Amino acid sequence: MDKVVGRWYLGSFGANVSPKWNFQVHDTGVPSRTTLRILNSSYHDGKWLEAGTATVADDGVVYTDVDSGIGNLSTLILIEE
Repeated sequence: MDKVVGRWYLGSFGANVSPKWNFQVHDTGVPSRTTLRILNSSYHDGKWLEAGTATVADDGVVYTDVDSGIGNLSTLILIEE
């Protein structure tokens, strides 16, 4: 079962970002070395877009993986599978 780790509303700008913006999240409480799916909403497409993955490092901080991140300024969700 999927577990939502975090969600953020970045605004309904609908602007695309290329290359994707990487990000970090502190204090999620997720165990180190856990991989999280990144979903980014697309108002234009009317669906959730896969935006890659992020991994929890040994310091507890979530870091985006290569070629992953914020690709659309809208809603962002991190999911632990």
